Amino acid sequence: MTPLFLAAWLASGLGRISPAETLPLVEEAERQEERHGLPGGLLISVILIESAGRSLVVRRRCGWDVGPGQVHVHALGPWVPRERLARLLVLSTNLDAAAGLLARSRATCHRRPRLRHCRRSVWAGYNAGAPRWWPAVARVWARLRGYREPTV
Repeated sequence: MTPLFLAAWLASGLGRISPAETLPLVEEAERQEERHGLPGGLLISVILIESAGRSLVVRRRCGWDVGPGQVHVHALGPWVPRERLARLLVLSTNLDAAAGLLARSRATCHRRPRLRHCRRSVWAGYNAGAPRWWPAVARVWARLRGYREPTV
């Protein structure tokens, strides 16, 4: 899959982000997938479902979800260090953390396939609190994997 195709596909409405924001997101996601040994397109599929490709900061009861990968930061008492939030808003740092979470979930499920979240999906440990969204990730990922470059 080429970044230009994916950039066009994301910009067509599913990602709800501008084409100028899409290409760096896709390129960084591909770098992090390779670095962490993840299948191609999986990280961008998770990002589309988690944040629609946008860099969000969402407050939760037990902390914050940050950036396009919605990486969770536990609250330390009533506050979270601003430096940690600021670092996770950097695209490369956020996607590295998200890819690391996916890779660890994959490794855990390969070691212990009977874990409840692993029975639904080997990737479900990424966001075990919301396993209902894994079918949506699977649909987006299948769509990305099904793409074939046109031949000339």
